[in-house]
Amino acid sequence: MRFLHLVELIIYFFCYCLGSNPLISVESYQDGGIRVVCQSTGWYPEPEVLWRDLSGQELPSLSEAKSLGDNGLFERENSVIIKEHSNQNLSHWIRNTFLNQEKEATIYIA
Repeated sequence: MRFLHLVELIIYFFCYCLGSNPLISVESYQDGGIRVVCQSTGWYPEPEVLWRDLSGQELPSLSEAKSLGDNGLFERENSVIIKEHSNQNLSHWIRNTFLNQEKEATIYIA
């Protein structure tokens, strides 16, 4: 007598992507300051993002846009207003929490 053993094999595949370097641009004057925008694409899962000033203090984002691209990877765009009376060394951090890796871009506004 022959016994047929069926074995079900389930394979889980996890994909994590570290996206593009953040790109900072100075957009316009707004609300008595300078609007600065940062963009990055190609992240999975959705990354954490934040702005920091010269002393490392977190700055609140004015706006945040996030989307899922046609390739299934996340795209992020964040902006912040820097007041004209202050000289700022401004950094934008974007972080993949699963890989525990981040990318940073810095701009100096005088």
